[in-house]
Parts: sequence; structure tokens; C-alpha cells
Amino acid sequence: MERYWKGEAESIAPDERIARQFASFADHAERVYRTSQFYRKRFDEAGVDPSLLSDPAALPGLPVVTKQDIIADQAANPPYGSMIGVAPGEIIRQYVGPGPQTTYFTREDLDHAVDDGAWCFYTNGFRASDVVDVTIMYHWVIAGTIMDDSYRSIGCAVIPGGIGMSQQHVDTWLWSKVTGLFAFPTFLDELADHVRQRGIDPTTDLDLRVCTISGEQRTADAKERMTAFWGGMAVREIYGGSEVPFVAAEAEDGSGMHLNPEFIVEVVDADTHRPVAPGEPGVLVVTDTRRRANPMIRYFTGDITTGLSYEAGPTGRTMPRMGRILGRAGDIVRVKGLFVVPEQVGRVLDGIGGLGPFQLVIDRPGNQDTLVVRVENNSGTNDPQRLTEKVRAGLKDGIRLTCDIELLAPGALGPDVAVIDDRRKL
Repeated sequence: MERYWKGEAESIAPDERIARQFASFADHAERVYRTSQFYRKRFDEAGVDPSLLSDPAALPGLPVVTKQDIIADQAANPPYGSMIGVAPGEIIRQYVGPGPQTTYFTREDLDHAVDDGAWCFYTNGFRASDVVDVTIMYHWVIAGTIMDDSYRSIGCAVIPGGIGMSQQHVDTWLWSKVTGLFAFPTFLDELADHVRQRGIDPTTDLDLRVCTISGEQRTADAKERMTAFWGGMAVREIYGGSEVPFVAAEAEDGSGMHLNPEFIVEVVDADTHRPVAPGEPGVLVVTDTRRRANPMIRYFTGDITTGLSYEAGPTGRTMPRMGRILGRAGDIVRVKGLFVVPEQVGRVLDGIGGLGPFQLVIDRPGNQDTLVVRVENNSGTNDPQRLTEKVRAGLKDGIRLTCDIELLAPGALGPDVAVIDDRRKL
């Protein structure tokens, strides 16, 4: 059995890894410059010669790319925008997430993503003998399907459980002797409540031994609390997103998430986009050194991390380790694992008509995130309940989340109210 999924790339001296990464990146950047109109314009406007990007000091000279940039680019030329770096006929998989935003892959790109996912789960501790219940969405968004392929690359038997249906998940664990899980933290808590209510002892009645959590912000003590409840099941994290899947993974030492050696990761100031001092908190900016169809160079994730640790871990891996996510920079937030884009909410409300300014109130009173959309009602309707249901249904279709709706009097929000009111204590 191999100790590391990616071999020596995980244990070589950091200076050698950085040299390899940037040599590969310079070649990749030159190719992207030739093939992607979006990046050619970005490089030219910044005055950056892609062939010189073998020098790490040159990278911060490039502007960051944000989710809003991608959404706007694709809106101007759907579905791929000007970022595309291959002929459309080479694309074999595309996902459509909130925004709307298309994420797309060539066969080679998809193979890289699946292998990166396998690296994450292998690092977490999954092995070929495991039976894994993947408890996340399998349709529309990049998530379940790629993870399914990744677990099977390791040799695991995968159950595509999907979201919801707590009782069926637990029944399946008992019937199929499930040993591993992937779950959002809040859904793992919901499953724990179900196990507790049924009087099931996780240690003696279940075969669970390892679980990957990701996709949501968590409190500082969440992992310790989860591990304590589930007994012998180790709870380990990964980090990534649709634009840059599988960036970091926690090993059995539990000392932070090791960075994927295929990515160049910076921690930057939220306003200047310049790197912060080593170990300081900041926003993660990620560069994929391989992806051709939908290149990601200096992608500004918006996720604020506690920082990076550069000491070698107890497992012998020499990649830096990142701490937990503290929150988001900007106006795009995650709710129940999905990004909520205020502009998309606005388009839904504009399509209904008779509605004014709005505010998104996010909270987590128990185990699950809640979203309340507060919106000024200028319609003059005599049936506010019907309008409320229309807004709720429109948003469920538009942003794929069920929301509570609060209709307000015209002018109630005022001119300076924040669009996002995130009340979760994380």
C-alpha cells in the first residue's frame, strides 16, 4: 500500500516542490495566454509576460479572478464565456451552479479533478476496503459525481446516497455495513440527532470509521464535538470549490489540511490582494497549474482562512497546512453548502415584479442554516400570502434553496442596509 497518493510530490523538500510547481505553471500560463481570450486580456492589461511566471515573485502581479468576474463573463457569452481555453467540442462534462455559472471540463481536466479528489480522501484515511455513503447532491452542481469517481478510484464501494432522507441513510449503514461517509457538517449533525433518537450506539451498532466533512463553515469546536459523538469514527476535513476542486485535505494527524501539491495557494489581504505575512489570516487565492478548458489562475475564493502552517507534519508530508475557514469576504455566501449570489436573488425578485430592495438574513439556530429574504413590497397586493408563496417558489427554483420570506413596507430597509446579514456564530 502506498503511503502517499501522489507519491514523492507530498514529501519532497518545499523549495523543490515550489520550483517544480512554478516551472509547470509558466508552461501552463503561456498555453492559457494563447488559447483564452479572457486571460490574454488580463495578462496584457497587467503587463505580465506569462513566460516569466516561473518566478514566484511575479505571480502577485496578476489580477485575481473572482466568482463575480466569471459570472459576468459567462453572462456576456453563455455558457462558457471568453475564459474557455479549448474548442467547445473537447468539453465532456459541465455543471451549472448558482449565478448561474457553468463549470466545465475536458476529459483530461476531469481526470485530474477525480485524481485530486482521490488524493483528498486517501489522505483523510479512506482505503479500498471501505463502503462509502456520499450524502451530498448528485445533480446540477459539481459535487457528488466527481466525489463518487474519486472514492471508486481508491477502490471503495460507493453508495450514492445524496441529500436528505436521514432514516434511509442510517438504515443503509446498518444493512450495508457502511464504513465511511462524506457529509456537510450540518447534515452530519442531523444524522447524529436521528441516530440518537433511535437509540443506536455509534460505537457498537455501526461500522463507521472515517468521515469527510466539507462545504460549510464550521465552529472551532465542531470536529471535536462530532468525533466525541461518533465514537470510533474519525472526522476529517477537505477544502475546495467548484472553480478549484480539492485544494486541501486533513491527514490522520489532525493538524490542519495539507495543500494539494498540484495547486499554488496564496493567502492574501482581502482588499489589496497582496500576500499576507506567513501564518497570518487572509483570503485564499488558488492557481491550478493544469486545467485547460476552464483555467483558474489566481482565483480569489473569498474564503478567509486562519492562515498557513509551513512546518512538516507528523505524517512526513511537507506541504503547507491550512487552518479552518473563518468566513467570507464579499457579498457571496454559502448557505447549506450552496453559494447564494445576491444578484441572482435580485433577478428572481425583479421577475416577479412589485418588489423593492431586499436583505438576506442567514442564521444557524440549531444544526441547519436558515435563510430569510426580507424584501420591500411595493405591489399594493390585497393577498400578501399569495405573493409570499410566489416569492418562495421563485427563489427555490432560482437559487435552489427553500427560504422564509418577510414582506416589508416600502422604505423599511433604508438606503444603507447591508445586503447580507450573516448571524451565524462560527
